[in-house]
Amino acid sequence: MVAVRTPPRWNHLSMIDYFKKHWPVFLLIVTWFIFTWPFWLKGLVPAPLDFLVGFFAPWREHYNIPIKNPAIPDIVNQIIPWKIFTIDQWRQGIVPLWNPYNLAGTPNAANWQSAVFYPANLLPLIFDFITGWSLYILIQPLLAGLFTYLFARSIKLSPLGSLLSALSFSFSGFMTSWLEWGTLGHAILWLPASLWAIEKYLATKKRAYYLINLVTLSLSLLAGHLQVSLYVITVSLAYFYFRSRPLNILTILKGLTLQGVTPFLLVAFQVFPSIELYFHSLRSEAASNDWFRFFLIPVEYLITFVAPDFFGHPVSRNEWGSGSYVEMMGYIGIVPLALALTAIFSWFKKRAKTKAPSVIPFFITLIVLSLLLSLKTPMAELILWLKVPIFASSSPARIIALVSFSLSILGGIGLDHINTQKQRIAQISGIKIIAIGLLLLWLSVLMITFIAPTSLLATNVSIARRNLIIPSFIIILFIAGSYGLWLMYQKKLITSTSFSILNSLFVILLVSGDLYRFHHKFTPYTSRDYWYPNFGIRRTLKAVAQNDRVFGLFDANLNLPFLIKSPEGYDPLLVKNYAELTSAVRSGEPSLPERQSLLTIGKNEPF
Repeated sequence: MVAVRTPPRWNHLSMIDYFKKHWPVFLLIVTWFIFTWPFWLKGLVPAPLDFLVGFFAPWREHYNIPIKNPAIPDIVNQIIPWKIFTIDQWRQGIVPLWNPYNLAGTPNAANWQSAVFYPANLLPLIFDFITGWSLYILIQPLLAGLFTYLFARSIKLSPLGSLLSALSFSFSGFMTSWLEWGTLGHAILWLPASLWAIEKYLATKKRAYYLINLVTLSLSLLAGHLQVSLYVITVSLAYFYFRSRPLNILTILKGLTLQGVTPFLLVAFQVFPSIELYFHSLRSEAASNDWFRFFLIPVEYLITFVAPDFFGHPVSRNEWGSGSYVEMMGYIGIVPLALALTAIFSWFKKRAKTKAPSVIPFFITLIVLSLLLSLKTPMAELILWLKVPIFASSSPARIIALVSFSLSILGGIGLDHINTQKQRIAQISGIKIIAIGLLLLWLSVLMITFIAPTSLLATNVSIARRNLIIPSFIIILFIAGSYGLWLMYQKKLITSTSFSILNSLFVILLVSGDLYRFHHKFTPYTSRDYWYPNFGIRRTLKAVAQNDRVFGLFDANLNLPFLIKSPEGYDPLLVKNYAELTSAVRSGEPSLPERQSLLTIGKNEPF
């Protein structure tokens, strides 16, 4: 007789045990539902549709509604139209390689941001498009949080420290400000998944984890933003080398071949057409030096890691700095930042005694290099001078995503440090480090608000001071709460274990409230009724125009949801030949601008 082993049945006891083991994951999911409640409870869409109908012709003549966030128009006049067209083609069983509706026809699949082959694009195929789009957008912080949690646990962070890292990154300034684009967020969220796979591979030597790593890097490449994906692949490769020490030639070649080359080969169907399009587009020409330098982060913008609205907020209509709120926002919460500083200071203090491998120096180095490449430094200028493809023609500020991720991981490490039971003085010393570090930061911020009375700041100092109130309150509450719990532990009212748990939960609650306010202040959730309303004139135009191109009615790519052809369009990879053609119509001679994405034709121009 052969005994057949049956799988164990789930019962309420096994479910309770499973919950006890993974309760931080459940708490992360619950927090995600709370952050995204306008979609689940009110049916609102995570898209700036108020901007669509309140700003763009011809809807603005029919809708008189306030616009919440004026800083993110590209979502409705570029990204969503591409998605609508792409999904419509897939539903017809057509591979959406070519877009015949904008310009003189333009590549669709080869345009990286259309993300034609990204698996998450199946969501609008499974559901109705609006629901599918909403889920496609909202799963970004959820996946980012889950992957960050897995990675943090793989490097031995506690469940609560891992949860803090996950929350800090998934609802960070970068993830929130780029959330509704659905490209940069999907590209960066695979970074923690890749680092987790590397950790598991090095720990177990199972090839399955290496294959998982290749899949995560490939998915990042398909997600719709090449610049961010290149950051992900570079950091993944560097982390593999860092954790594989001591290095040898075989390991170096293995990492370079498998991680640096194989992901591109796995998605060659996306890479090679996109490379060809890039070199036929204006982006391949010399980038405008002024444009590149405009998106280098002014050093004073580092204050936004402490007070994100120090230079105003697009929703409040009071921005006054010399930078871009969306491009340069790396806020992870002021408490995780404080804990990250604790981890950094503690590592520098004890590095000589540290025998076990640590990820702290890797993330410190990543932060420093990322800042050197995004601030106005000679290293950033070197990218421009060498005319490095992709990077020299893209916003250098977007590398701030790596700073946000690194600080989030260090924040979890810092929380574990002040909660450790192995070092009796760690708790109180950690609180002291936080208090002193933040005091110095705050003094520097306050000094800036009082100096240079003839500068631009002088006329906006009230905005800066007002936007210091909430961060100041959070810091005071954090220090008071942590110190109060410490005193309870000192007086033996609670145990050391209780202190660690209560302090961690207090920190996580405080961070969640801070990031919830940040998320909902910036992110518009709007009514489905504003989803590209189809007036009768569009139906008439489509029937009358047929293969002719309609001119003078639509802005950017807003003709695309209605499948009406237009000689205009909005595409970062604008083909050089068409740009030369339109310039020849205007001036009689073909010429190329330094940089152009939106091609419009004046209403009185011959065409």
